[in-house]
Amino acid sequence: VGSRLRLPLGGYGLTGCCTDSAAAIEYALSGSTGIYPLLGIGAYKSHVVKRADKLHSSAKHQRDTKRSDGRNDVPTPSSEVVLDAAALRDALRNLPNDVHPLPSTEANTASRILASCVPEDSPQFQLMKEEREILEEIASGM
Repeated sequence: VGSRLRLPLGGYGLTGCCTDSAAAIEYALSGSTGIYPLLGIGAYKSHVVKRADKLHSSAKHQRDTKRSDGRNDVPTPSSEVVLDAAALRDALRNLPNDVHPLPSTEANTASRILASCVPEDSPQFQLMKEEREILEEIASGM
C-alpha cells in the first residue's frame, strides 16, 4: 500500500508500524490484542483494510473458480487460507487506533498501555506509580 501510494518511508507509521502488524495477527487468532501502540491512521489504514479485502476476495475467487484451461498443476487456495484472509481483514477493520482513541475504547487502551509500558512490579519513579493508578482506574471503566 505504501509503495503503491508512494508514501514516505513506504508508508511506515502512516499505514501502521510493526506493532500494528503483530496486533493484526494476534487479533485474527484470538479476537483481541494487548499490543500498544497501534498507529494506523485514517485514510491510510483504510487503504490497508481495502487491500486485505482484495486479498480475501481473490483467494475466495481462486478457490471457487474451476480452471477453464484444464490445468491442475496450479495450486488454488484452500478453504483455510480463505478463512485466514477473512480473519486478517476483519482484524484490520476492528483494531483500535491509539493516535485518535475514542471514549468507547479508552478502557481497552489503558489496559494495553498497562500491559506494554508501565511495569507492575516496583515502578522506578513516583510518576510511574501515579500513571499506573490512573490507568488502572480508566481500565476498570470507572
